[in-house]
Amino acid sequence: MLLNLINFLIDAEIEEDGVHHEYLDEGATKTIDSDELKVFECEFFTDEEDEKCGKYILYASLDETNNDGSYTFIEKDSNLKAITFCFETNEGFMKQVDRILKEGNALSLNGFHENTDGLPEGYGYDLEAFYASGERISTFSNSENSLSKEMTDKLVSLFYNCSEAYEYYDTDELQNLYYHIYEKDNESYWANIYKEQDGLIRYQITESGKDKMQKTREGITDHEILLEIAKIRNVYRLNEIETYPRRESDRYITLELKHGEYTEYIRSNTAISDEQYEVLESIRYLIDNKCR
Repeated sequence: MLLNLINFLIDAEIEEDGVHHEYLDEGATKTIDSDELKVFECEFFTDEEDEKCGKYILYASLDETNNDGSYTFIEKDSNLKAITFCFETNEGFMKQVDRILKEGNALSLNGFHENTDGLPEGYGYDLEAFYASGERISTFSNSENSLSKEMTDKLVSLFYNCSEAYEYYDTDELQNLYYHIYEKDNESYWANIYKEQDGLIRYQITESGKDKMQKTREGITDHEILLEIAKIRNVYRLNEIETYPRRESDRYITLELKHGEYTEYIRSNTAISDEQYEVLESIRYLIDNKCR
């Protein structure tokens, strides 16, 4: 949904990077009488100074056939798989969202859309809200998040609590990891292993090489693999490796681990010992053995 092209840009020619487009729907209402919110979609990026820097994706709907809600947070500069937490909505929940929108600055932004060509993802917001009366809130920007922090904090808290995402993150166990091997002009290997909301452990592994086509495999494995990698991290104290002096090599290995809310990075171009390097390399064979 985020940063979809709006109507006034649909038939326009592709512009050079940096060209700014701005549109204000003069007919967009600044008041909405209805409190029957039917669909709410919102995506926004947080500022660098925020404790949790990244992208939030919030969704909720309520009608005769659909009462779905979801909460997703994508951590900035992370290769971890983002977990989406789903829940059932009801009339009371939708009225809370409606109240937050009306007490916040959503209506003052209604009808305002802007797009700057060529900007990388990592900025802005996109908000859509549809009411039973036919009334609508629609606003977006790909350059800055104009939604008030007070309003977005309330929305995040509501969705976080109703989705029970807090239960997932209330742990110090390893739940999500990313493993990457890169060797220039030779091969690349990526693996994501993560625990879903339903408790299933899923994996996605991609391989490519100089003389072979890129291929991806994915599926479900057991919890043992996370326990074994966590044990390797602890026994060989991979989390305590100093940054300097750096190890020089054409082969680069990254291991990103998330324990509850805490994320840590283990990299081979650090002051890693020979023993630690070997065990970091061996994680690939452990993953391949467990994920097939």
